[in-house]
Amino acid sequence: MHALHRQLSNYIESNSLLRLIRSGFCRLHSTEIAVLKVYNEIVLALDSGFIDTLLLLDFSSAFGCVNHSILLEVLELQFGKLQVSLFSGLQTS
Repeated sequence: MHALHRQLSNYIESNSLLRLIRSGFCRLHSTEIAVLKVYNEIVLALDSGFIDTLLLLDFSSAFGCVNHSILLEVLELQFGKLQVSLFSGLQTS
């Protein structure tokens, strides 16, 4: 599984598929950097006379509610059996 992770990471990085300001799941990017960036943008907006809002949603447990068998069937229809079979072993109880 580490080889698949490394291959996907290299592909995503070499094709610049992630935004530069993205912090999650990226090497050399931390949560602290993301928080400071958001804080700075809010302060700049307020200093410019704008009203700013921050909405934080936690989807961490939402994926646990998904029926994984149905999800895999839908993904197979969309992307093909071979691609989905790479990820079907990632299911955890």
